[in-house]
Amino acid sequence: MGTTHTVSQDINAADPNVAYEGQIAGDLVRRVLIVSPAVLLVAALVSGVDGVLSAAIGLVLVSLNFLVSARLITYTAQRSPGAVMGVVLGGYIVRLGVLFGIALALDTVSWIDIGVLLLTVAVVHLALLTWESRHVSLTLGYPGLKPGRQ
Repeated sequence: MGTTHTVSQDINAADPNVAYEGQIAGDLVRRVLIVSPAVLLVAALVSGVDGVLSAAIGLVLVSLNFLVSARLITYTAQRSPGAVMGVVLGGYIVRLGVLFGIALALDTVSWIDIGVLLLTVAVVHLALLTWESRHVSLTLGYPGLKPGRQ
């Protein structure tokens, strides 16, 4: 006879033990690697070696920001789902302050082109979030990345 299974097994229903935000952050970091050559080429054309180094630092900062954000959400959601919004907002403000502090500290370094660094951080954040929004499933039946996008 056939085995029985539930509809949720067919549609890969949400598993409370899976950190979907980690999957999404990992996918964003993968996309950083995809766009890195183009970003570094544009930075080289605009500002030479200093621009490439500044853009590379900016790409690392963007990746770290996405990973830290996902970790904060995962950590908080496992402890108190009600606190997630507070930690997300507070974490955003703290991470923004840290990025600002890093930019201020790097502004004194002679081989950093601060304009390229800041433009890289801002544009790559917005571009990747826009790109990623097409690949995220916001349904309870299959949260995280859309099927076939992993």
